[in-house]
Amino acid sequence: MRRLGFHVLIVATLMLLGAPRGQASTPQPNIPMSAAIGAFVDAVNLACIYSKVVKIPLDALPSGVEDDLIPADAGDRAISMAPKDRPLWVSKTLGNHLEVFNDKDGTCRVIADQLPVQRTLDTEARYLRELGTKAYEERSYIPGYNPVGYEFVRSINGDILTVHMEGAEPGLPLHASRFSLITVRVTRTPSRP
Repeated sequence: MRRLGFHVLIVATLMLLGAPRGQASTPQPNIPMSAAIGAFVDAVNLACIYSKVVKIPLDALPSGVEDDLIPADAGDRAISMAPKDRPLWVSKTLGNHLEVFNDKDGTCRVIADQLPVQRTLDTEARYLRELGTKAYEERSYIPGYNPVGYEFVRSINGDILTVHMEGAEPGLPLHASRFSLITVRVTRTPSRP
C-alpha cells in the first residue's frame, strides 16, 4: 500500500511538472470498451501467461505473439511502477494505461487503469474458465485491499502457474484514486513434492 501511495505521489508530481524527455504513450481515440478490455485480456494471455507457459522471457517472445504491445518510451517509464532495469511495454490501443513487465523476481505483471474492474476481470476469468478444469482450476479469492479479484492455477510439467488478478473501482473505501486500477500477477513456481 505504501508503494501505491508513492506511485500516486510520483504521478501527481509528474502531472504538475510534465513528463521528462519524451511524450508518454496515449490511448487511441474513441476506443469501444470491448476493444479496451480485449487489449487487456490479450496482454494477460498472449504476453504474460504465454511467456510463463513456454518459459520464454517477455523480451524474447516471437514477434506477432502480441501485436498490441510496444516498447515504452521515456515518458511511459517515468510514470510506471516497473523496475527501471527491466523492459516495459505499453499498449498501442490503451497507451500507458496498460503496461506489461517482469518484476525483479520474474513475476509477469499487467497493470491497467481506467478500465471497468469487475467487467474486465470477469472477461478474463470467463476466458480461463472456458479453457476448462483440465487447464485452470479456480481458487477462491479473499478480498483484502482490493475487493474484486480472481485466482487461477494450472499444473505444467511439474510446475504451478498462478494467475492472480485484483482491482478496485475508483472511490471505494481506502481507494482515493479517481481511476480504477487492475493488477495481474502471473508466476510459475516448482510444485512441492
